[in-house]
Amino acid sequence: CVLPSKADIIAEFGLFETGTGCNVQVSDAGHVLCDCRGCQRWKAFLNGNRPDGGGWPQYEVLSREFVTLLAEYLHGRALLQVHSDALSSPAGHPEAKKRKPCAGPLRVLELGAGDGRLTHHLVRALHRLQHQERTADDQNPPSDPSDRTESADDGASGPRVVVRASDSGLRGLQTASPVGALVEIMDFSKALELHRPHVVICCWQPMGVDWTKEIRATSSLLEYLLIGEAGDGICGRPWETWGFSFACDSSSSSTSSDENENCEDAKAERERLPVAPRPYQADGFDSFELPALSAVQICRTDERWSSRRHSRTVSFRRGRFSGGKE
Repeated sequence: CVLPSKADIIAEFGLFETGTGCNVQVSDAGHVLCDCRGCQRWKAFLNGNRPDGGGWPQYEVLSREFVTLLAEYLHGRALLQVHSDALSSPAGHPEAKKRKPCAGPLRVLELGAGDGRLTHHLVRALHRLQHQERTADDQNPPSDPSDRTESADDGASGPRVVVRASDSGLRGLQTASPVGALVEIMDFSKALELHRPHVVICCWQPMGVDWTKEIRATSSLLEYLLIGEAGDGICGRPWETWGFSFACDSSSSSTSSDENENCEDAKAERERLPVAPRPYQADGFDSFELPALSAVQICRTDERWSSRRHSRTVSFRRGRFSGGKE
């Protein structure tokens, strides 16, 4: 199936708007909710309950823009899977033009792949990019044949990315999916051992569960991408997964002046104490949000009546995208 555009999804459900006719209420438990017809329809879509009987649970609501940007990002990372002398050369530097062919395809593994739709659409987008690059190379052949970058596998121009999907299968999401057959059913640690990935993708890692310690311990790993609610959200564990501390390291901006003053006091106290590295830092990784991807994301915790977007894409890279073992 063809993915909808971000604009189509927003228009279909009236997302991120005020004045939508929502009747927002605060429950006794402090939960903010709306039970209007439009919000019911949005929640039914997220839960896989379409009027025609089709659908599947949605956590990250996939759009053409998000998948295309993710494919372009991975395509670019494949270009950097080269020898360290090229990695150390900035774009535009003469040495950057002398990059040698990749030692092999960039191995990407999606953990917790669920119904397999992200990997399915990602592979299709990568194939389109590869085809476009081959076409461009054929139309503009290099004057020096040694300047052509080739895949180590099939001699095709441009980088090659291999994407695998794995899931525990505990929720059976792959069974009702039209592309569920591509999901390998196995424990995430077994998948890491079997596929020896260069890049790992975790889209909406289960709440209260952290896979990142074992991901970082994978010797072949160069980078992992976490997609979903970051920090104190509902994906993974705040400290172990994201390096988020509740001691005034909050994503919320709705704090009172007294709370802000307390946070400033706590911050001053922390500055007098040795700073403990975040778990990913202790393992030699740096963290970078990918703002272009975050800007187009839509997820199950987004609301029709709120302009706030909850899902983000964050990269955790081993030092300078190097250091992994083939």
